[in-house]
Amino acid sequence: EPGTPEEEPSTAAGTDENDDVVCDEAPQVLVSIDAPEAIEPQDFLRLQGTVSGLEAGDPSYAWSSTCLTDEELTDPTISAGDPDSAHLIIREDVLIAGTTCDFTLTVTADASEAEGSATVTVEVVLLP
Repeated sequence: EPGTPEEEPSTAAGTDENDDVVCDEAPQVLVSIDAPEAIEPQDFLRLQGTVSGLEAGDPSYAWSSTCLTDEELTDPTISAGDPDSAHLIIREDVLIAGTTCDFTLTVTADASEAEGSATVTVEVVLLP
């Protein structure tokens, strides 16, 4: 009926022996990617992932792309740096002019198995 406040959705939680609230859900891993909106094929593409919400422990990083296979992303002639990190660099003259590529970084927290991901779209512009 009008004017009746809606109930807030509840979350799965309980209390422990110290009456502390214990949440049953894994912590949320927030991932973002800093990248240019467009590049020319002869330029390096530098992607920088940023992660927050991780607890102690070493996270696992995995990049994927709509333009490059997983094997190509780990090929040192195509990408520079460590493919298992928050940074990804695609070498010059690898991406094809006139294409649009999505790059996704998925981060998994080893200790809690929490996971997060982000996707960025980069346009490879045609040369004039």
